[in-house]
Amino acid sequence: MKFERDDMFSLAPLVDDKGRHYSEQDNGFIDFGGVSHQLMSKQSQYGSRYVDGTIEGYPNLGNGLRFQGDPADYHSLGIHPDDIDEFIRRYHTYQAFKLGYVEDDEGNVHEIDEDVREGIRVYLDSVGAFDTKQPKSESA
Repeated sequence: MKFERDDMFSLAPLVDDKGRHYSEQDNGFIDFGGVSHQLMSKQSQYGSRYVDGTIEGYPNLGNGLRFQGDPADYHSLGIHPDDIDEFIRRYHTYQAFKLGYVEDDEGNVHEIDEDVREGIRVYLDSVGAFDTKQPKSESA
């Protein structure tokens, strides 16, 4: 993701092509809270659950992407600016897979047929979304 610098906003000086503001960490990573809020419509404590697959019921959408910090400490979590678009693509793809539909910009809902859903599952599997770090349950 590309940003312009707007020094009028000292707390969030980076601006994307749609005019949304983001904070930059000292190491050049982008504060994940802004990404979560702006691009996922989630507070950072909820958006961070999708990063590493450690919370039961959540995928590992950050597999192979550059994050700085611990998702459990969502206030310090950062994402490399070059990985934002891919992470958000994975997030929206996962949501379509989970829900079985997509919503277009006008709010129209489009059901996803089973062949397309299977293709989405294959893609998510290929990026490691289902490689979670949750403890395996023991069989009785």
